[in-house]
Amino acid sequence: MRRRDRVAGVWINRDAATFTGVPAYYFLASTRPLAAIAGGATLDRYELGAMHLKPDATVSHHDPLPFRQAAVRQLTAQRLYTEAPGAIDFHSENLFKTVVPIPASVARGQYTVEVYLFRNGDVESVQSTPFFIDQTGLERRLYNFAHNRPLGYGFLAVFMSLLFGWATSVLMRRPGD
Repeated sequence: MRRRDRVAGVWINRDAATFTGVPAYYFLASTRPLAAIAGGATLDRYELGAMHLKPDATVSHHDPLPFRQAAVRQLTAQRLYTEAPGAIDFHSENLFKTVVPIPASVARGQYTVEVYLFRNGDVESVQSTPFFIDQTGLERRLYNFAHNRPLGYGFLAVFMSLLFGWATSVLMRRPGD
């Protein structure tokens, strides 16, 4: 994250903070708002909630907290950090469901799903499961084609551009031309 300041009428980057070890995508679903489930110390210890996430390392010349808050605001605006209190539906005492919205900009790869059971404001148990995000269908085939055969992909893109350009000129031709 960077902070820009105006110096002599020009905006320049004056300060920056670098964070490592923060999630690229963070979704939290809960039965109620987090403040109603547990106290701030518990949320900090288990890093539950976007504002309670702690980077593994921070490089900054000044207080990194405003930079961390700005990063969370920016990632929330991009829908990469989302919290959904009340988004868990219980079907029975042991079976629940939630819908996880995954924006198209989320990086492909392995993520971790963690389920926390709270009782009286304390964590009673935790379960962790891997979760994979990958491309499928036509999107995956086009990605593979572009990366495995870049020359063929380039020729195909140019050919399709020429074909669609010609077809458009034929369809949009005015009578008498």
